[in-house]
Amino acid sequence: MTKRIPAMTARKNFGELLEGVFYKGDEVIVERAGKPTDVLTPIRQYQKLECHRSDAEAKMEQLWASVTTVPDQETAEREILEETEAVRHGSQG
Repeated sequence: MTKRIPAMTARKNFGELLEGVFYKGDEVIVERAGKPTDVLTPIRQYQKLECHRSDAEAKMEQLWASVTTVPDQETAEREILEETEAVRHGSQG
């Protein structure tokens, strides 16, 4: 479950929030002046996001390494978007 709470509430209830994140898998969005600033998320979720980020970075490096010349900016942007979407959807390119 995702909760949104003010920073002051997070500060006062930090231990309780950590327990909810660890034991229940809660995600907590911390807000300051009504704007989201931070997120508490279970370590499993964070590790999964980091793995996806690493995969995306590796795919982008492969893409740029394979491009010897860029015919035009529009084509380059399209290729980048296509590769990014493939990574986001778990495709193996």
